[in-house]
Amino acid sequence: MPTKNNKLTLDAIFNDPTLINWDSAESVFKDLKTDVMSFIEAVDWNEPLFKGLGLLHGVTFCLVVLLWWKKAAASTTGFIVLTCLTGLILGSEHLNSLASLHFARFSETNYFDKNGAFITTVFSGPILANILLLLFAMLREVAQLLILSKRKQLGLKNRNVAVGTDVDKQSSRATSSQKKVKQESNSLRQRKSTK
Repeated sequence: MPTKNNKLTLDAIFNDPTLINWDSAESVFKDLKTDVMSFIEAVDWNEPLFKGLGLLHGVTFCLVVLLWWKKAAASTTGFIVLTCLTGLILGSEHLNSLASLHFARFSETNYFDKNGAFITTVFSGPILANILLLLFAMLREVAQLLILSKRKQLGLKNRNVAVGTDVDKQSSRATSSQKKVKQESNSLRQRKSTK
């Protein structure tokens, strides 16, 4: 294999057929594409179940974007939304079993299997994406607040250092004048005690 200074180069990696088996990687992507397309074709997307899920995911996405835009993701509202979305994810297993029993009320087909693959794909996946987006917004806000508070702290420290030299001079003058006052009061006491 041609390498430069005994180090692998990107050119060597991509051109060496022994390092990456492109045929198997290509077949994996073809299989994935086939599975996704068969899933999309097998589902009747006009059922009320999917309209409701689309509405739920649209509302939660708009709420997350609104919190990000208003810079309120790290507020109490952001944490409440995060808790509710996380609760939906945690409850999806119970929701799957409940929906499996009562699917006839909102769907013609029972999509809810015991493994929960359908509910994970259609329900939990988009909610998890919204949670990650909200967490990213929260981390961004917290980082900005940390930067802002550190800048203010450094600004106060610089002001105190600039003002502190004058304060130190004044305090040293005050302490020397206090010493003089104490000496004078001590000398007055001594005079009174001698009389």
